[in-house]
Amino acid sequence: MRFFWLDHWGFWFDEAHSIALAANPDPGVVVAKGIADQQAPLFFLLLHFWLKLGDSDYFLRSLSALLGVGVVLAVYWLGYEVGGRGGGRLAGVLGALSSYLVYYSQYLRGYILVALAFGVGAAALFRAVRSGGWGWWAVYGLAAVVGLYAHQFGLFALAGLGAAGFGLILGDRSARRPRLLGWAAAHA
Repeated sequence: MRFFWLDHWGFWFDEAHSIALAANPDPGVVVAKGIADQQAPLFFLLLHFWLKLGDSDYFLRSLSALLGVGVVLAVYWLGYEVGGRGGGRLAGVLGALSSYLVYYSQYLRGYILVALAFGVGAAALFRAVRSGGWGWWAVYGLAAVVGLYAHQFGLFALAGLGAAGFGLILGDRSARRPRLLGWAAAHA
């Protein structure tokens, strides 16, 4: 569904703005212009390198569509962490059929990258709280950084995830100290 009719409609103004910003030959200028435009630069930087591979409407929007497929996998993983195999399957199907996720998977802006980053971050957070493994805290921290560089409001999503993780850790009395250390390191 995410790849269906990617080139049916022309680009909206903000999509054309993304292309114009990302088309600069110097990646440093792409980042600087994104920041000067008061937008987080990561999606523009990804689009900059994506433009080197092709420039058709379908191909350009396929970047968002691929990220959208990643969101479905992240939603499955989150559902699995929260509700086991059945929860993962249900979450995956709902994520695949969500009209909002399909829409933003066909929209050449960074919104679907934010959804991917915080979907992965939320699933890694649940795994890290449950297992206490430092590697899962690192995945959560990396996903948070991607979310912060993908959209200027990523800080609010990170605050919500951080508070949820802190509450989950406090609610579980077993091995609280190592988990709090992992939580603190991931937010440092």
